[in-house]
Amino acid sequence: MHGFAFNINPDLNHYSLIVPCGITDKGVTSLSKLLVKPISRQEVSDRLICHYQEVFNLNAKKITLEELNGSN
Repeated sequence: MHGFAFNINPDLNHYSLIVPCGITDKGVTSLSKLLVKPISRQEVSDRLICHYQEVFNLNAKKITLEELNGSN
């Protein structure tokens, strides 16, 4: 099985024993490490939503957890 991980700003020491997809000469990284600066989850969320809408030609709408669960 394969999955998807989008590490924003974790302590990468916790991932030192993970060999992603069996690729032994690579390791786990994070967005903050690649950008060489801390980045907030909110900034990632805002940008991800913006680009997702653009790529898939969608118009997202914020809803509450109650609306999502159908108990509005």
